[in-house]
Amino acid sequence: MNNIKIFSCYRRIDMAISLCDFLKLSVKDIVFDSRQSYKESFCYEVSKAWESFDILDIDGWSMIIQDDVRPCQNFIGIVEEIMVSHPNTIFSFFPYYYMDKTVKVDIKNPFWEAEIVSGCCIAVPNKYIPKMIEYMRRQKNLSCGEDLVIGWFAHENKIPILTTIPAIVQHIGDVSVIDPSKPIRRTQYFERDPVANWASQKINKFCKSS
Repeated sequence: MNNIKIFSCYRRIDMAISLCDFLKLSVKDIVFDSRQSYKESFCYEVSKAWESFDILDIDGWSMIIQDDVRPCQNFIGIVEEIMVSHPNTIFSFFPYYYMDKTVKVDIKNPFWEAEIVSGCCIAVPNKYIPKMIEYMRRQKNLSCGEDLVIGWFAHENKIPILTTIPAIVQHIGDVSVIDPSKPIRRTQYFERDPVANWASQKINKFCKSS
């Protein structure tokens, strides 16, 4: 069983419903930020969203996608193929790590190492989720985001973090509701109709000569 939930806040409910319609999900798949104050732990709040998944299928995967993300065409089909090809990997589908880097797009081998996790869209094999939630809860009093904490969890447990180029999601929210001072984030690698070998096993690494 593969699960997808949209994480949203009531200020952006229209965006969440639009994304829900695009992905053909139910409004029940929208999880709202229930914090009374943005001073409360965002990481802890997102951990509750991960906890809401049905992970009886230990060989499946689950995903949280933010409401201000635009997926490519055939997004779910592509993700299903990717997760079959890389069942032991945490995927950060918005390639934030490569926003300031220029690499050659290789559609035969679209997978790239990502040293960080972007919270825009994260897919995790179900077998890692219980321990990941425990790890996130231990950071409850930290002010950092869940993406940073999931990255720590992956590194400490030697779980690969990958992203894709071409990118299969684009970030479209210009103003962060958590930190309005953040710059506009767009990836130059997003393609509306991406074509790539999603079954590739080769992992690209960034180097200055890329």
